Amino acid sequence: MVARPLPRIAALTALCFGACLFLAGPAFASRTWKMATLAPKEMGWSRQVREIVLPWVETATGNNLKWKVYWGGVMGNDEDYIKKLRIRQLDGAGLSAAGANMACPEMSVLGLPFLFESYEDVDLIRDGFFDTFDGYFQNQGFKLLLWVDQGFDETYSARRTLRTIEDFSRAKFQNWYGPMETATLRALGVSPISMNVMEGHSGYKTGVIDASFAPALYMVGSQLYTVLRYVNPMKIRYSPGVIVLNLENWNSLPQTWRTNISAGRDDVTRPFLEANRRDNQRSLEAMLHYGLKLSQSSPDDLAEFARRTLPIYEQFAGVLYPKELLEEIKEALEAFRVRQAGDIPDISAP
Repeated sequence: MVARPLPRIAALTALCFGACLFLAGPAFASRTWKMATLAPKEMGWSRQVREIVLPWVETATGNNLKWKVYWGGVMGNDEDYIKKLRIRQLDGAGLSAAGANMACPEMSVLGLPFLFESYEDVDLIRDGFFDTFDGYFQNQGFKLLLWVDQGFDETYSARRTLRTIEDFSRAKFQNWYGPMETATLRALGVSPISMNVMEGHSGYKTGVIDASFAPALYMVGSQLYTVLRYVNPMKIRYSPGVIVLNLENWNSLPQTWRTNISAGRDDVTRPFLEANRRDNQRSLEAMLHYGLKLSQSSPDDLAEFARRTLPIYEQFAGVLYPKELLEEIKEALEAFRVRQAGDIPDISAP
């Protein structure tokens, strides 16, 4: 029996695919990467990783790159993840904002007090500066795979309302976020108590601390809401969340995989952010329903908080982040807010 020839297009496709496999050799071999995160497996942030991020990477690599994820801090804390990434014991990590700042000090600029007023501000800077921050991460030996949110941090208290500078000065604040948080608390009259994020639960229960900054989703996921009484919802700072990779491992991937992953980043980021922001809002509402009381600052108090913390912007310029980076972000935000307010006339109109 004589074999029938393949149609021309099918034959060329098969030939090209075979050639690619031959030329790529072991580069296209399936592999499994290890990733770790502090987030508990059932927490909202982790759900987005499972349902959005992992399928994105697997699909972009033809299901050849799989993940083994260590949830809930079983592989240590952010500092441990960074060390293990450097020596390639981990291939990737989901880092909190504090971890992002450890891995890439320039990322600290995003956590300046009262820098951002809304998620629209955040999205503008993410879209305009992603490649800039990716470059900073690469200088440290990491690849910025994804930049999402922890969220806007609220102020939580287990003992008293925290509305004024005087209120803050009497509170025992947990300090885990890094030097900028230390400076922010001191500017608000607080003597911060250093304690890593994993020690927060015992710190609250033993009375070593009675206040902290955090996104609502974390307070619900960690069940810290059970020891809290008050929440001040002022947007004292924005906290990013990131997924980073060992840069050598990223560069070892076939170019096709890297191109596919990068091309899909925006499509993955949007649903992740929408789900995370929705979860944060629902978490805050759930805590209020549970019994936490709102402790809102007056406009005058908010203005005083902003005035006292403004010197921090220059304090860390040239130390954690370049001064020019700070100025570029401030200029971009100012121009955006002017446009949003409708103060720029439409010069194209007749």
